[in-house]
Amino acid sequence: MANEDFSVRLKKGLNIRNMKPIELAEKLGINRGIISQYLSGRYKPNHHRFYDIAKALNVSEAWLLGFDVPIDDDDSDEVDKLYNNNRKILTKDDKTIIKSIITNRLNERNESNEHES
Repeated sequence: MANEDFSVRLKKGLNIRNMKPIELAEKLGINRGIISQYLSGRYKPNHHRFYDIAKALNVSEAWLLGFDVPIDDDDSDEVDKLYNNNRKILTKDDKTIIKSIITNRLNERNESNEHES
């Protein structure tokens, strides 16, 4: 179960990475007002933007979602365990985000492999 919400983790991620909200907005190519709305908790990003934020901050998606995992954990066994231990309490939106993150990552990996061939 998530311990902190997205806005809290976004603030922590920016602080840990020593990045200002305007810098994140520029990295993502979006208006800084959108980042302000995420930070205030007024809005949450869609799953594509969520993935981009995690990537820009160099943090794990599970950590950014508020789960009690290391900030840059990419151990697949831990991901499996985390999902399986929490799948009954995940909302439909949580599952949609998780599915999108995995799909996007696999697509990026496939594109990267095609460029190397």
